[in-house]
Amino acid sequence: MSHLSSSSALACSLTKHKKLINERIAQARRLYLGLDMESFSTLLTGPVAKVIDSLEDSIDECALTAVDTLLIMARHGFLISPYREILASLWTDVLAGCTALVSSAPHQVIGRLHNVLLNMRSRSVDFFRAWIDSLAAVAPFASTKEELFALASVLIWKNGNAAYRKSALAAAKTLPSALVVRVFNAADMSGQEVLNRLGKDRWYNPSLAEPVGFTNRWIVGGFLGNGGPFIKPVSVRVGSDGFILSNGLQAHHLFVDAFGCEICPMRDVPQPVYKKSFLERAEEVSQSGRWIVHKKTKVPFYFMDVDAAITCDNDTVVVFSPWSYYLQVLSLPPQAPV
Repeated sequence: MSHLSSSSALACSLTKHKKLINERIAQARRLYLGLDMESFSTLLTGPVAKVIDSLEDSIDECALTAVDTLLIMARHGFLISPYREILASLWTDVLAGCTALVSSAPHQVIGRLHNVLLNMRSRSVDFFRAWIDSLAAVAPFASTKEELFALASVLIWKNGNAAYRKSALAAAKTLPSALVVRVFNAADMSGQEVLNRLGKDRWYNPSLAEPVGFTNRWIVGGFLGNGGPFIKPVSVRVGSDGFILSNGLQAHHLFVDAFGCEICPMRDVPQPVYKKSFLERAEEVSQSGRWIVHKKTKVPFYFMDVDAAITCDNDTVVVFSPWSYYLQVLSLPPQAPV
């Protein structure tokens, strides 16, 4: 802690609560023998100090919350590079931009944002960087902690996690119209118009040009021995929210939209959804050699199978390759009105 100026707000708070903090650090070192005190001190005296020294209120509560939070993150490996740099960015880029909210509810604001890192720790470092960068751009415009949390949820989804679509849309509906427009980079539309379109069209991305219709979107899956999730071929069925992938031994949920594509393990397999409209759409799509064909439009099929398994709902085609166990996901143009 020697890097702290003795006159800094954090240094004064740490001195005031020195005994309590030392007890908590000692307890953490007993529970986690690999605690890297050098990285802990670097984060505390650098990024954390920058935020706490800029606060006007709740300095002691923020300092103690920061110490406790960093010790928790240490136990989960977040003091090791590159995650240490992710933590530093959360403080310098996000929390430094919403110090009024940090002061108003230190435990909730600091804890909730760090919980996202813990809950999403199976994701890539690139996801964390993108989430922090995008949250840093909008966090200063949140006027309440609830708005900040809603923005954080929306950006988890928007940065590639299609499984969070439903909860993120629910969170987005609590935001003021101006924040909805800002977080989705939507131009010339109201927040309500953006939300209505997002709710109806999984392939809509307000920050991009209109979709081109029948086109390849995602390639996911694969054989377990090659790093994929499947130990044997799966059947693909339409579910109430996405697609159901099952093979008798495993069951997965496939979530797809304009922002991402995820395969998530399932404990219980829900019943497939059969609708006349889905069957009608399936009749529009076929395989012709190395092509997937919708009416007169052809998209390359990326695998070697002679007979791929094709499943459709109203706006999405999922093509399964029994040879490679990969799934090719394509968007369909809107169904023509009857």
